[in-house]
Amino acid sequence: MSDAVLRALELAGISFSSRSEENLIAGYSFLGKTTIKPGVTQETLSVWHAVKSHIPLTKQDADRLLLRTGEEDKTLLVSERELSDDVMSIFTKNGVEVWERQDLIEILGQAELSHESEKNDKKEANNEIRTLPSDSVLKARYSVDQILGKVPIDGNTRPVHIEVRGYLASAMLRSEDGDQFFSSAVFIESPWNKQFESNDEGLLKPLSIERLTWDGEWTDDEIIRSKIKSKLARRISKSGRDQTTTSLLRWYHVVESTLKIERKRVWAPSWILIEKESGEQYILDGLDASANKRYNH
Repeated sequence: MSDAVLRALELAGISFSSRSEENLIAGYSFLGKTTIKPGVTQETLSVWHAVKSHIPLTKQDADRLLLRTGEEDKTLLVSERELSDDVMSIFTKNGVEVWERQDLIEILGQAELSHESEKNDKKEANNEIRTLPSDSVLKARYSVDQILGKVPIDGNTRPVHIEVRGYLASAMLRSEDGDQFFSSAVFIESPWNKQFESNDEGLLKPLSIERLTWDGEWTDDEIIRSKIKSKLARRISKSGRDQTTTSLLRWYHVVESTLKIERKRVWAPSWILIEKESGEQYILDGLDASANKRYNH
């Protein structure tokens, strides 16, 4: 079993009263039984690990594990194999909590962000709302040299700012059992490369640099709203919030009536690359390091 799996379990507050790593079922390892821990779980959990494989878990795999777990303690399955919705449904209907690879990534990512971005974490904990002034300039994630290292085109570059849309979104997030907290985020829509993602890189003061506006279509407002609701939703540990439940991760979804969205024009740092031989132009995007051919210039 990878160190990442053990690390994620540890970060979620799981400790074992008895530790094992037996391959009692093909494709699974039994990791042991957890210690009852206030704020995390009031019941003993039997923890199983679906060993990493490129083959997704099947209904037969699910049935084999359920036959083995039977009427014993509540079961947590940490799966490094993909699961279809049908297989996930089999587990959940039988009271098995499943952590997928994305859950592990989120747990480990939260810990990394907590370690490296303590100020940002405190800001969110204090329910401070982010700001996004119109015509702000986003900070670049990639330098022109980093992008050129990935683009096999010989030419000259000049800096530009390309028009994108920024969305300042805030809402209450609520779990099924009514636990809730406030969250806010900035999302960027870039029509140049069809990307829509959160952005926490920060802002720069506007500079006197050539600006390229977008003359095409933007994504429909209802689609944007749906994307924001999906991206704001979080599946996180509920440690310390409720000592009566067993499940260690909870989905927190947007409370529709509390969702507020402000749309602003902002600018993304980029470069125009002019190919020496053909004169063709490309836009090098400082946010995602993409290179997109420029038309109608």
